[in-house]
Amino acid sequence: MRDHGDEFNLPQGFAWGAPLQAGSDSYMWAGTRVSNAYCADADSLTRAEIEGRRQVRAIMDIVRRYKPDHALTLDALPARIGIRESRHVRCQYQLTGDDVLYGKRFNDAITNCSYCVDVHHVDKPGITLQYLNGTQDYCRPSYPGEKSRWRPETATNPVFYQVPLRSLVPKGPYKNVIVAGRMFDADPIAHAAVRVMVNMSQTGEAAGVTAFLALQGATGIDAIPPRSSGKHWRRVGRSSSDLDRKIAEFRPTSRHPFQPCLVV
Repeated sequence: MRDHGDEFNLPQGFAWGAPLQAGSDSYMWAGTRVSNAYCADADSLTRAEIEGRRQVRAIMDIVRRYKPDHALTLDALPARIGIRESRHVRCQYQLTGDDVLYGKRFNDAITNCSYCVDVHHVDKPGITLQYLNGTQDYCRPSYPGEKSRWRPETATNPVFYQVPLRSLVPKGPYKNVIVAGRMFDADPIAHAAVRVMVNMSQTGEAAGVTAFLALQGATGIDAIPPRSSGKHWRRVGRSSSDLDRKIAEFRPTSRHPFQPCLVV
């Protein structure tokens, strides 16, 4: 791709992959890059889908033209293009890149995370991985990595960062709404770290626990004490059977002023 990508109008982005399973000759490879797409808009999403599939075809054309003896075949495509980011819900707190990179602590934290910030550049090829110890790697396919620092070296470094419950609770008059997943409130740098599945699954569990506490207490989600969800969530991490039983047995009364709505 480095040698022939321009001939097929392929952007110099970033590529990675892994075997699908041990002993298999099938390999998952992610090497397409579609920038400047607003995937909350149907027309823009359609154009991005078409361009992504064009790039897959171009990659296979390169293999066929310049490696005609290679046995590589295309087994399957994803159901749709992978969307990194589109809309976010404006919540009581917007998580920032500095919150992540400097390991800010919150009294209403619902998850501890350690995945690095990965910035997928739109103004140049490759990606930059930023770590909590102040180092960063600029990675570009077929080129040596470039190591540097995004901040000066310090005596100590954070080892994790947190997401507060407030980043899941929307602003506005609706007291029965909580969000989970990539729509939570974060700026682009913070989202570049928190967006991965291991972190998103924890926002989902925390949102579910918070909705249950609101039902149990007959109150709005925004009235849940800051540390209540975190305490229950940590309890779930040790043993979920007691909380699962309470949720299964709980029946809200007709007098309950709110019916929590979980948006994922």
